[in-house]
Amino acid sequence: GISHAISEARMRAQTDQLREALIGSVSHELRTPLASILGAATVLGAAPALKDEKNLKALVQGVHDEAERLNGDIQNLLDASRISSDGVKPHLEWADPADILHSALRRCQRRLSERTLAIDLPQDLPLIHVDAVLVQQALVQIIDNAVKYSQEGTRITISAQAHGDRLLISVRDEGAGLSEAEKATIFGRFVRGERLSATTSGSGLGLWIASAFVTANGGKLKAVSEGPGLGATLTVELPVTQTAVPQLE
Repeated sequence: GISHAISEARMRAQTDQLREALIGSVSHELRTPLASILGAATVLGAAPALKDEKNLKALVQGVHDEAERLNGDIQNLLDASRISSDGVKPHLEWADPADILHSALRRCQRRLSERTLAIDLPQDLPLIHVDAVLVQQALVQIIDNAVKYSQEGTRITISAQAHGDRLLISVRDEGAGLSEAEKATIFGRFVRGERLSATTSGSGLGLWIASAFVTANGGKLKAVSEGPGLGATLTVELPVTQTAVPQLE
């Protein structure tokens, strides 16, 4: 009984470790050819010979976009194996939430081009003591998710506000929304919206990674939705430390 359960648990742990190692090594291996494909597509896209070739230019753009998407999925797998193997160790520094948000938006620029973007950022947001890179990556995943589950031309609203000892950054979409069951599983690993699996793609790791990165910064990620088809709001809650902000030398 007990010894059988122990050996089964050990086997499962070894299988998990093997899977993590495999995901990590395969992802690294894929990086190099993908970089070449992305580089080649960029050079081709700028070639003078393509200037008046609309169809060819669109094909090259397609290759570039798909390679970039694959690159994102691979980064997600690498992040996921890193989170699973040794957790996430944040490098904390004082950062301006507006700077973090703007750098996340720059990275999502092309994906957001077919949505109406509304941004509500007060001038006087407090500095936060976080790993700015991790928070930015979490926001990229959340914005990406809002784009993935909403239609062209709909609005994505991004707002930030200080609320007592918390800073809240919300991303609201007018997309597929969430059922009660989906709310319970949305931050799980390899979870993808079954309702929309035919029309969306991805690894199902995005929000799991976002949640891990936010948690590593002492924060929480929450999802609110009125129901299927009624959009969703994902909110990142980060602590605002009341410690005196360090004086710049």
